[in-house]
Amino acid sequence: MVSCFCGSQQLFQQCCERLLKGKLIAQSPEQLMRSRYSAFATQNEPYLRKTWHPKTCPTDLTLSPPKEQKWVKLVIHESHQEGKQGHVHFTASSLHGKNALILSEKSLFVREAGQWFYYNGVCEVEEYPVSRNQPCLCGSQKKLKRCCML
Repeated sequence: MVSCFCGSQQLFQQCCERLLKGKLIAQSPEQLMRSRYSAFATQNEPYLRKTWHPKTCPTDLTLSPPKEQKWVKLVIHESHQEGKQGHVHFTASSLHGKNALILSEKSLFVREAGQWFYYNGVCEVEEYPVSRNQPCLCGSQKKLKRCCML
């Protein structure tokens, strides 16, 4: 039993996995954001494409191999929706080689034909080197080398 990558405190099988497998569709922009984060963490490119609005989905979507990048934490700062649009402000943290990569984004989601899609976002990226002995980015209070280090 694995905790969900999205940080919901639920089991993956009871949370985002059902969306990634197409058994459910996201009922809110936040739920879609969480499932898309889990898709990045599990290298599920088909789900990312399926939930990306066709007008803005890149043709050359390439995910970093798990040996090179590990997504370790998602924090949702704010989420709201009005009618057929929604916004989610989040921070996603990953380890990329020997660096931390912190992505902060304000995302726009649109609802069409009963389904939410990621449309676009304004993001800031911070990258910095990490030390094996620093606290892990996931928030476990363990040293990085004993937790999420690649």
